[in-house]
Amino acid sequence: MLSVKTLLELSEVIEQMSHSDIDRIISVFGFTRRAPIEKPSKTTKSTDIFIELKNKNNTGPFGGDLKMELLQYVIERYFKNHSFRWEDGDVIYGGNEGTIRFENAFSRENPELANALKRDGFVVEGKKIKKLLPNEIEEARIESELEILLSEFGFEQSKGHLNQAIDNHSSSNWAGANSQFRTFIESLLIEIANRILPDNNSKSALKVIKLLSTTANPKFIYEELNEFDSSDKKASYLEGFWARLNPEGSHPGLSNEEDCTFRYHTSIVVARLLLARLKEYV
Repeated sequence: MLSVKTLLELSEVIEQMSHSDIDRIISVFGFTRRAPIEKPSKTTKSTDIFIELKNKNNTGPFGGDLKMELLQYVIERYFKNHSFRWEDGDVIYGGNEGTIRFENAFSRENPELANALKRDGFVVEGKKIKKLLPNEIEEARIESELEILLSEFGFEQSKGHLNQAIDNHSSSNWAGANSQFRTFIESLLIEIANRILPDNNSKSALKVIKLLSTTANPKFIYEELNEFDSSDKKASYLEGFWARLNPEGSHPGLSNEEDCTFRYHTSIVVARLLLARLKEYV
């Protein structure tokens, strides 16, 4: 399933196409066509496509998921429009931007869409869309679901940090994204503690984890599940998770895409678990 963020990035890639290519997409995929007298711009056409994609879960013209079929079409159209780069089946193109491997070409030229796809659990290799993560993780980290839960509890500060982290990840600002993922998790833990323990005044993630395991009644974080260890004699999951997000501060040295994406995946899964538990708790 593609998130709203990914659909937005896909529509922006479509906007860069020619009018004739966009009109062909509208015809092939059955999107609503504006009257010629309106003389719609490419921005208008791509925005109309985005709105319909966001609000529909239709079957595509080739029998599969509409959104995935459109993504596949856009990928194939990219290679068709740049066929001169891959003459005679060459796997590498050496141009003004340096050497680009065939398998990385689409993602290299559309980094915002590629990064959004990775958060949805997909990666583009050559002309193929491949799953990056198992289905259960893929479903657990759908951005729209997490944002709905954050809004439902009124955790606007945490939601803001998450949105900043996602924006930084989409822009390949790995250090900035890491900082915001860390801040998002700490903010979320504090807001959960404030909801369960109104007298809480702690602003430390580790202290809040302890409070939610030892002071909250009933417990919100479970020692029996190794989420916290009051004896400090064995490793606990949440403390280890926090340490992984914060090895030497929010972003020691220069991060990279793989590490940042890992932090994104784990942060989303843990955040969704905590919010789902809070929904049952209150």
